[in-house]
Amino acid sequence: MEKPLCLQAIVPLRVLRSTHSFSLIPWLEEFSRLEHKDKSTVARRLIDYGWEFLMLKYYKDGKLSLEVLSRKLDLSLSETMDLLAEQGEPI
Repeated sequence: MEKPLCLQAIVPLRVLRSTHSFSLIPWLEEFSRLEHKDKSTVARRLIDYGWEFLMLKYYKDGKLSLEVLSRKLDLSLSETMDLLAEQGEPI
């Protein structure tokens, strides 16, 4: 079974971290302070943002239809169209 895209995106970060002294912990701590939430909550939120970003990118690149984008984001078609309009993207 193939890993979800959000998990596939984490692997390069792990490689980058080990080769370039890269760490997400300071970012999580800062975001946690700004949001007044615990690190696991903000980490989940960042993963959700990442998933939405990737799906919107795939749509913009023509890899997803509007219907599939709606399904992947768990939104209705009209909610997806509103999101695209907020992003300044043509439908």
